[in-house]
Amino acid sequence: SDGDIQRTRWFGKACLRNNIFYLFQSSAWVFSGAMDEAPWIESDEPDDMSHLGRVRRAAEQAVTDMTDNAILLRLAPTYSGQGGGVLAKMLQRFSRGERMALSDTQYFNPISADDGARVIAAILDQIATGTSNRGIFHYGSNERASYFEFGEAVFAVASQFADITSGGVARSTDASQPKGDWTLGTQRIFDSFGIHSTSWRRLLAPAVKAFYQHQKVTIDHE
Repeated sequence: SDGDIQRTRWFGKACLRNNIFYLFQSSAWVFSGAMDEAPWIESDEPDDMSHLGRVRRAAEQAVTDMTDNAILLRLAPTYSGQGGGVLAKMLQRFSRGERMALSDTQYFNPISADDGARVIAAILDQIATGTSNRGIFHYGSNERASYFEFGEAVFAVASQFADITSGGVARSTDASQPKGDWTLGTQRIFDSFGIHSTSWRRLLAPAVKAFYQHQKVTIDHE
């Protein structure tokens, strides 16, 4: 919203005035997903023309207009066992025995929230020790997947933690769904900060386990 953009501008101005470093988190959704462009690198111009895409671009611009002492960190789509994100919604539907139709023509390189936190901590540690790296950086996992492939993996892992006897995933047959690829290239963040991309599949099980543990605690307290 305009208010969010204005607040971003205020923070940037305050950082400039007080000589404070500004780490701004953005996302892969500033890009349109045009298939011939991926993986998206930092020099690519954001081109998503949706309302949210324009808001995200405006927020990024507000940061760069106010201060050079900043990093714009664009993260790939992020999953977590908490909150109302894509992983939690999938697990809720699987728990109800639902079968989900998911796109096999929309791709991304997802990350877990824990992995995103690791990356942010690593950047801040190096900023604190005096690195001069600034500008735009991308981070995503080292494995590209479609929504269908991600859903298949989630269902397989969920079956290890819950009694799921029905449901699952199927390839969507909705021809109206646009093709797209929001995979982010990660070479620059490795060259500048030595941050390696990791596998989203390896970190999926801990997130799914956390979801079911939270569900159990919630039920026990009802």
